[in-house]
Amino acid sequence: MYEQREVRMCAQCGARTEVLTLQDVRIPSTTFRNLVLASLASVVIGIYVLLGLPGAIILEASLWLFGLSGEMLRDNAWPAALIMTVLWPIGLILGYALSRPYAGSGRVAVTLGILTAWCLGLSLVLFLMAV
Repeated sequence: MYEQREVRMCAQCGARTEVLTLQDVRIPSTTFRNLVLASLASVVIGIYVLLGLPGAIILEASLWLFGLSGEMLRDNAWPAALIMTVLWPIGLILGYALSRPYAGSGRVAVTLGILTAWCLGLSLVLFLMAV
C-alpha cells in the first residue's frame, strides 16, 4: 500500500483540503520472475551441487522441533531430504505472493511465517510417509 496526497480547492469558498488515498501496489512481474528464478536456482544447486543437504537440514531441524529427531530410518532420510530440497522453495513463493497486502517489515514477517509453516508441515508429511 502506498499513500497519494492531493490538495483540492473548493470551487465555492476557495478552501483548500488535502485528500489522502491509499492505493494497492501490485507485484512487479520482474520481481516475481526473479524470485521464481532464484527458487529454481536453489533447487538445482541443492540437488546437483549439495546433494540434498539443504532439505536434510530443514527436515532435521523441523523434526527436532516436533521431538521426532532420529526417528526416521536412514534409508528413508535421503529421499525425504531430496524431496524437501525440491519443495521448500514453493513456500517462499507462496509466502511472497500472500504477503502482498503488507508493507515493510510486516511483509517480511508474513513471508517468513508462511515459509516456516510450509517447511514444518512438509517435514511432518515426509516423516509420516517415511516411517
